[in-house]
Amino acid sequence: MIVVGGLGRGGDVGGGLVIGLHLMRLGVKPIVASFLRCKTGSIVNGENITGALVRVTPRSYSSGRFFEPHVSGLGFETYVLCVEERKEDVVKGIEWLVRKRRVRVWFATDLGGDSLVKGDEPLVGSYKTDMRALAALSEAIEKYGLKGFLAVGVLGLEGGGKELSQAHLANHVMELYMDGAYRGYYVPPKNLVSSIMNMLSYLLGRQRSAMLTLYRDTLGGFVGRRRYDVVYLHDIVEIKPWHKVLFIFDAGMTCERSIFCRKAREGWSHGLRRAARNRKIKRLKKGEAPKLDSVVEILMRRPFHLERIVKELIPT
Repeated sequence: MIVVGGLGRGGDVGGGLVIGLHLMRLGVKPIVASFLRCKTGSIVNGENITGALVRVTPRSYSSGRFFEPHVSGLGFETYVLCVEERKEDVVKGIEWLVRKRRVRVWFATDLGGDSLVKGDEPLVGSYKTDMRALAALSEAIEKYGLKGFLAVGVLGLEGGGKELSQAHLANHVMELYMDGAYRGYYVPPKNLVSSIMNMLSYLLGRQRSAMLTLYRDTLGGFVGRRRYDVVYLHDIVEIKPWHKVLFIFDAGMTCERSIFCRKAREGWSHGLRRAARNRKIKRLKKGEAPKLDSVVEILMRRPFHLERIVKELIPT
């Protein structure tokens, strides 16, 4: 009934599994489905289900940082949606999961925060996969009645915090909050943290991910400044206590309020490229945008209760 997975490539799926383990504790074994920058034909030993949807097993292989076979090895039914295919095929893959696997709720996880860019920032991170994934998911939400959530971890730390405009990010997150797109903050129960840490360390022992490494460290209690040399991240990063939190947003509403996501829905890859090339950067005067720490203080007033989602799905 519930999908968890990554919104983009790499270690995002690890953040989704944090919610997944909690769901299992609540009596629901989720399906894992991640959006990746791939073509279906690039996945070796995968089962092409329909359109852009591929089922992967521990024997599946693809170039690059491909975590999903290792997730499958943990016992999860695991799929990949390849966003290098047509948007119609990606949406068709989501529809297959809704129809054949009776999926009603979808948690798409992004570690770093570039899924929250609006399209008027000077720095936008690695947004291309995230925006196409969010666009396809939002369209499926409208067509098939899905309840879709975007879960963002290590908020603002994309590229160690230097690939996003922190002022623009804070401004946009506050806009999402004011518009009602914010659903609450999620932290896994303390009695699950040890199991989660073991799982994340298992995945990172098989593939490298800068954002998943940061998320594991902050979830494990590390706070402060430390140098990281992982994949593309070679810098000193400051981790704050709230970086262990997954901030949950309504996926459809988040897409509606993003120029990039709307253009991806309209024109997929070409539309997104045009939007990025022609974007008008919003100039923020000094003191005009709130500090990200101040915005987080507001976000932390509203907890997200995973138990309520399960209760809505499973009659007592």
